Amino acid sequence: MRWWPGFGMLGAALAGGLNGQTPTPVVVELFTSEGCSSCPPADEQLLRLLRDQPVPGARIIPLSFHVDYWDGLGWQDPFSSRDNTERQRGYNRTLRDRSAYTPQMVVDGSAGFIGSDGQAAERAVADAVKRTHLVVVLQRAEGGLRVAIPTSSEAADLVLIISESHLDSRVLRGENAGRRLQHAAVVRSLKVVAKLRSGQAYQADLPLELSHDWRRNQLQAVLLVQDPSTRRILGAAALKL
Repeated sequence: MRWWPGFGMLGAALAGGLNGQTPTPVVVELFTSEGCSSCPPADEQLLRLLRDQPVPGARIIPLSFHVDYWDGLGWQDPFSSRDNTERQRGYNRTLRDRSAYTPQMVVDGSAGFIGSDGQAAERAVADAVKRTHLVVVLQRAEGGLRVAIPTSSEAADLVLIISESHLDSRVLRGENAGRRLQHAAVVRSLKVVAKLRSGQAYQADLPLELSHDWRRNQLQAVLLVQDPSTRRILGAAALKL
């Protein structure tokens, strides 16, 4: 396969992030629920990380996963899903947490802590910046996205996520009854689009599957290279749609 025009230069620019020339993408996942009274402060922390980008050398990519195990306790979160719960349980196994809890943040698939702890989040992001990340190139293409990874150091899943920001709900029942909650980077879809082999480059055009219910101007595509065993995130990229 040939490289598409411009990808070599863009890949070189992103690689500069490893030397501190450009920010390193660091993924912060929040597992949350509208039914949990402890979660709104964590939602606010995720929004702050997105807005302020407080860690030098890092480009924080936030993702908000609404779990479904609170849905039977007074309020059904409209953004929750069983898939989000299963993703959190996968982290619980690799991080050796005895049970799932909300709110929980996970940074680059490697560090987990209480999601409302902003200082812990910043420390974990600062630690993540020190690690080597794969270059992930993500661009718009006709009808979808164009992705290239110059090399992958190990076998990994390529995960495509669509998130939507500036969502809110007026909660009518449960622990947050009467509150209007605001959310950033709510995960709308997640799909493993490819399996990467160790030592090989990857390039492809990926179709975009978007629901008519999602607001296009608030959507972001996030591409993760994730080790399926350790769940460490080896590289990432994000692109506003």
